[in-house]
Amino acid sequence: MIELEHIDEIYSHDNFTLHEVVLNEIGSYVFVKNRQGEYLYANQLTLELFDTTLQSLKGKTDHSFFQPELLEDILKSDEMVFTSGQTVINEERTQAIPDGKVRIYRAIKKPIFHSTTKQVIGLIGVSTDITDMVEMREQLALQAYTDELTKLYNRRKIWQCFDSAYQRSQQDHSHLSCIIIDIDHFKQVNDTFGHDFGDNVLIELAKTINDNLTDNDHCGRIGGEEFLIVLDNMSGVHALEIAERIRYQFLNSPLNLSSDPFSLSCGVTQLSPDDQECLDLYRRADGALYKAKHLGRNQSVLQ
Repeated sequence: MIELEHIDEIYSHDNFTLHEVVLNEIGSYVFVKNRQGEYLYANQLTLELFDTTLQSLKGKTDHSFFQPELLEDILKSDEMVFTSGQTVINEERTQAIPDGKVRIYRAIKKPIFHSTTKQVIGLIGVSTDITDMVEMREQLALQAYTDELTKLYNRRKIWQCFDSAYQRSQQDHSHLSCIIIDIDHFKQVNDTFGHDFGDNVLIELAKTINDNLTDNDHCGRIGGEEFLIVLDNMSGVHALEIAERIRYQFLNSPLNLSSDPFSLSCGVTQLSPDDQECLDLYRRADGALYKAKHLGRNQSVLQ
């Protein structure tokens, strides 16, 4: 526990010069702030990030050194230290004004207490730049739930989204619809034009689907040429309109140049009061897809 009569006493500790040499060599950003969030000290790495001197730094707050739209993480963790009196460890995404780059830091902030009143009078922080590590972590997570070819969700991820959407619709008593899309005679496409062309057809369909969805919708590739779309807060009628729009745009794709163009069949359904799980919707949409194929393909069926 760090206790001081006055927070400025941090400079009067014995061997502070030696401590400062160590702080300038540890490869992390070290700083001290008072209860008002004003800087009292920063090591050389921090001063270089802020493009300032220690004398100029003193008395200034983070508002002077960070872009205001990315200040929330810093201010929030500071306040947690001040109000709880506990050490706070947090990831902070922010952007220093002189540096201009969005970076992510692992910040450890420890309260400084008044030696008599035991009130928090400041904090000492150590922040380590973990941007590369976080970006790698996010990239690995993206790869774990993304279909490599189409860049849509893979089967596992779309089912997670589907189940979450189902649970949400049950709680909110809101609409939920889904669409199953299958490319008609896709084996014939591969046999006639080759697998590379077939891959391009799948990529083109993924693009067409994405162009017709909002940020609240989800789509994944669940089979070779089969795709599942989950539409939050949408009725079956509107889902059918989206399916038809995708089908028409795909039919008129620049890749569809043959005299016998490849097409889509779509099965559409919406949440029913009798549904017990998202799989019930999937089965019903799959039945609608089968019906669309049985009726001649190149069409959408709502069931």
